[in-house]
Amino acid sequence: MGATSVRLPDDLLRELDRAATRERTDRAVIIRKALERGIHSLALDAAVEAYQMGRVTAWAAADQAEVTLWEFLDELKRRDLWFRTDEDALRDAIEALG
Repeated sequence: MGATSVRLPDDLLRELDRAATRERTDRAVIIRKALERGIHSLALDAAVEAYQMGRVTAWAAADQAEVTLWEFLDELKRRDLWFRTDEDALRDAIEALG
């Protein structure tokens, strides 16, 4: 495992320590969890944006965000965004299902 250092404001360090106390763990574990969640959130934001701009399909956006298609569609719903499709794409998807 690699190591890095970062300077954080005192108030953020206090929040990290409070979270660590709440979860009965240490600051490093909380920082790793926060980074993992933050990176996942950034990837999901980028995938949603790419989808909204029409650069990728919902399937590709879900893959990019490393979530299932259903999780991606749920995320669109949480953000009050619509699933984009057209008649031909819908017909192709139905035919692909058999």
